[in-house]
Amino acid sequence: MTRTSESGRPLTCYIHGPVIDELLCRVTETNTVYYHHDGLGSTVALTEGTGNVVESYTYDVYGQPSFLSATYQLLPTSSVTNRFLFTGREYLAELALYDYRHRFYSPSLGRFLQTDPIRFDAEDVNLYRFIENSPVDFVDPDGLSMTAPGAEVWHPMARKGTPEQAKFWGDVVAPSVVLAAYTFAAAPWLLETVPLWWDKLQEILKKCPEDLKAAKTAETLPGKLYHYTRAENVENILQKGLGYDRPLTWTTPAGNLSPVQAQIELALPANRGYPRALFEINTARLQQLGINPAVGPQRIMSTPTAGGGGVEIIFNQPIPPSAIRQVPFP
Repeated sequence: MTRTSESGRPLTCYIHGPVIDELLCRVTETNTVYYHHDGLGSTVALTEGTGNVVESYTYDVYGQPSFLSATYQLLPTSSVTNRFLFTGREYLAELALYDYRHRFYSPSLGRFLQTDPIRFDAEDVNLYRFIENSPVDFVDPDGLSMTAPGAEVWHPMARKGTPEQAKFWGDVVAPSVVLAAYTFAAAPWLLETVPLWWDKLQEILKKCPEDLKAAKTAETLPGKLYHYTRAENVENILQKGLGYDRPLTWTTPAGNLSPVQAQIELALPANRGYPRALFEINTARLQQLGINPAVGPQRIMSTPTAGGGGVEIIFNQPIPPSAIRQVPFP
């Protein structure tokens, strides 16, 4: 995509990836900046050719943006005139609205300003609602109906399935190239019908979990693991440990990531803010307690092209306070 002057002279050139609304870089006469995204496809940072952060972004749950300078100082608006933000859509700063192609969306209200053009075919009785009030899990690039982020790369039928099916493709299939290979090799007819492939896919998953896990026992892990989280979670984690309120805990052997690096490499949701707290996990203590990882070490790949690149180790058991301690960011 190229933006030109009135005389037709090219001013800005945008290079896109295979996923809808996925920008890779922006080229002007004076510089080139590179886009970095989270699992929703939201822009979390712009970097220059040397890798230095030019500008970064955080969002509230419904996409209200905050602009941060290269030194993480709050800005009133983008200093580099970047307008592609939440879920990769164009933000109109003068109106404080996002352009979702068929409709305008207000992040402050958390809803569209117009009714859905396809009416009840989107399977929602509220024609103004934004992706059924699930902005952490889904996207709606055309303002018509929600889908899992990046799902069209793996399977075009994912955009036509139920919300449960779309979430399954986004959360389970997209992160795993191995799982996708199992799926299409065992059931090539999945391309033809949604109801049948959904039932068959669950059967396949039950048969091959061990091939997909590659989990290690605690004694084979590095001596220390790390968990990046928000500052408001610190007190509860120190008192109760990790995983006390959710089934899975994500960790990484990388303890030297900055907040922006952690956001990008660990594919953390940008609409939950940058991580501001870091916990160190003693794996020798985990071995004493008989706590072993369920998945990993493995490369993080939120979607085929959005976010990730780091290494994760996932636990499905709570990690008690005796095995963790808070450490400062490097």
